[in-house]
Amino acid sequence: SVITGMPVLWPQGASMICELAVYGLVTGLLYRTLGRNVYLSLLAAMGLGRVASGAAKAVFFGMAGKPFGMAAFVSGAFTTAIPGIVLQLILIPVLVAALEKAGAIPVRARASRSMG
Repeated sequence: SVITGMPVLWPQGASMICELAVYGLVTGLLYRTLGRNVYLSLLAAMGLGRVASGAAKAVFFGMAGKPFGMAAFVSGAFTTAIPGIVLQLILIPVLVAALEKAGAIPVRARASRSMG
């Protein structure tokens, strides 16, 4: 935002902070609790992050005196975001696998889950 001016810090940048915080929280928690399922963790995080972003935008845009309705939310969070969603679903699992292979992310023994 400092170099390019995009996104505008208020209110879009502030709502992105909320969205990204939810992404990190949900992905981290679900990745550990769902047996390292990257896809489920990622999908849940993307959905909940977009909901958090929409709620934040509704509040922040209201504070700024700008309109923000359901059509704007659906368009911004889902319709125009489809290429980014697809790209994340392709690249992030590959990145996680590479980090696990490099030892940057500890890999839990998968055999212990099937024994119980």
